[in-house]
This record gives sequence, C-alpha cells and structure tokens, in this order.
Amino acid sequence: MTTTLLLLLSMLFRAPSAQQEVLFIQGIFSADGKELVRLSPVRRAHLPGNQTTPRFAEEGVFSFCVFYENGDVDVIHFDALVADDSGKTYHGFFELIIPIKPEQIERLELRRSATQDLIRRVEGADIQH
Repeated sequence: MTTTLLLLLSMLFRAPSAQQEVLFIQGIFSADGKELVRLSPVRRAHLPGNQTTPRFAEEGVFSFCVFYENGDVDVIHFDALVADDSGKTYHGFFELIIPIKPEQIERLELRRSATQDLIRRVEGADIQH
C-alpha cells in the first residue's frame, strides 16, 4: 500500500518534463517533383517532453537546411512521396516535424539534394510562433 501511494504521489508532483522545440513544415510538390506547388507558413512550437520526434533519412530527393544565427546548420533530407492504391508512387504532400536548437534561426532553405538548387527560402522572421 505504501509503495502504491508513493508511486501515485510521485506521478502527481513530479517536475514538469522538458519540452522539445520543433518546426512544423507542410507543403505540396507537383506529381513529377519539379515544382513546389504550395508551402504552408512554417510554425515553431514546443512538443511535450514525452513525445518523440521522427528520425530522418540519410538521403532524399529534397532537403531542408536550417541556418542558425550562430553559424550552425542542420540539414534534413526527405522524399515527398505518396502512393496510390496500386502502389505507384509519385511526389506530392509532405509534412516535417524538425527538432531545432534554442538558438535564433536566420533562415530556412528548401533545396534539391542532388544539385543543391534552391527551391524556396524562408527568413527566420517569417516563422510563426
């Protein structure tokens, strides 16, 4: 009984968990992947400490580069692929949840990974909080 009571009390009065700051990025590419049809406003938010953020691929057709004002750069590779009922894949919708550092973000760049061609640039001041 005492162990159960201590466990319940520890659950009720534990310190708040740390929060992870992330960027939410959503967009749509044309089916051939050549044109960015839409990029929703980028949002910066906190995830509760008990939620996990996804692991990203080592490579992908596209990459999001996060440039921080202190000079650090994080590169996230991804593919914006969707599949129809027959299993055929093509480019389309993408949604990224990118864990970020607490430093101020200077800019974001969406690029083609193979050529480093710039598709879209988002200034840090344009990120919604």
